[in-house]
Amino acid sequence: MANLKMLIVTAEMAPYTELTEQSVFLRDLAIYLQKSGAEIRVFMPKFGNIKERKHRLHEVIRLSGLNITVGRNNNPLIIKVASLQTAKIQIYFLDNEEFFSRKNFYHDANNNYYQDNDERIVFFNKGVFELLLKLGWIPDVIHCQGWMSGLVPLLARTTFKNEPPVRNSKIIYSYFEDDLKFNIGPSLIKKAAIKVTNGDLQYLENPHNTDLNKSGAAFADHFLISSDHVEKETETFFKSLNNGNILDIRDNKPESFYEKYYKLIR
Repeated sequence: MANLKMLIVTAEMAPYTELTEQSVFLRDLAIYLQKSGAEIRVFMPKFGNIKERKHRLHEVIRLSGLNITVGRNNNPLIIKVASLQTAKIQIYFLDNEEFFSRKNFYHDANNNYYQDNDERIVFFNKGVFELLLKLGWIPDVIHCQGWMSGLVPLLARTTFKNEPPVRNSKIIYSYFEDDLKFNIGPSLIKKAAIKVTNGDLQYLENPHNTDLNKSGAAFADHFLISSDHVEKETETFFKSLNNGNILDIRDNKPESFYEKYYKLIR
């Protein structure tokens, strides 16, 4: 695996955010791959409850200052970096005061989902590509974890398809069940300004957050089922795609899963 470069795009990774068991799973997978010789970098949102002093985040001025267009608005992108000490993995946090300074993740204290979740999703997913371009770093593999990264495969195969950082990258989409179910609405694609062809948006015309899983998997080269529980309808959908190998954590012990994952991405 020497010299293989992998980007992980996720909303959670231990110890920074631990919304589900996926945060630990993804951290352990990243550590395994790094120790096996891969170069790993992680992009994730800088949610307001991530403690900067505790985790030693610092802003990278040379990477900050980009503007991400969401609908008609230009939104400043601030980049903060930390290192996962157990494996010296660089974690890049995509920050914007308007979108991510809140103490809750996707809903307010009254359990009402934020009305601008669509814009927050667009900002993060488009920001991934703008940061890659700014870094000049070209990953061999882009691993997208969960619906918060669900636009990345579509953007990679449409809007940014000719850009060097993603032109030849293999895309892995990793699915897991969570308890979040909310309507994003038909404005998502308009605000993302995705350049599309017929059929590209069939899952996103009026999406719920879970529909981003369908889009993510449909535009990925391979996908993982990294959750112990999967709704039958969702599993049937994944198997119907037939767009590559399905790697299912339910069929493997963690060590075996990591080994098979390595074979899938190399």
